[in-house]
Amino acid sequence: PIDFSLGYLEDAQRLTNAPFDIVFCRACWNYCQSDGNFARLLVNLVGERGIGCIKLNTSDCSQRHGLRRVQELLNDRLSRKIGHPHPGPGRVVGLFAQLPVRSLYVDFSHRGWETIGFVK
Repeated sequence: PIDFSLGYLEDAQRLTNAPFDIVFCRACWNYCQSDGNFARLLVNLVGERGIGCIKLNTSDCSQRHGLRRVQELLNDRLSRKIGHPHPGPGRVVGLFAQLPVRSLYVDFSHRGWETIGFVK
C-alpha cells in the first residue's frame, strides 16, 4: 500500500506524526520562511531508514545586483529572509550536515542547482 501527501510547505508540519519512507522536495526551497527550520522539518518527515531528496535552486550572490543581492546576502549570512531568495551554493547542504542523518549525498554538477539526498 502507498500513502502519499502532496501539499504546501506550511501544511507539512502536521504530517510528522506518521513519518514517510521517502520525502521529495523540488524547486520550492526559496519559499520556506526559515532554511534551518525547513531542513529540520524535512528530516522529521522521514522515518527511520527512510530517504529524503531535495532539488533546489541556488544563487551566486556575487553575480546578483540590487535588491536580489541584498535578499540573498541577508539569508546566507544572517538567516533572515525578505522575499524568496535562493540560498547560496552549499548553504543547505551545511544545514543537513548538522542534522541526525545517517548519510548525505550531494550533487553540485548542474550550475544553479543542487541535489541533496539523505538517509535517516
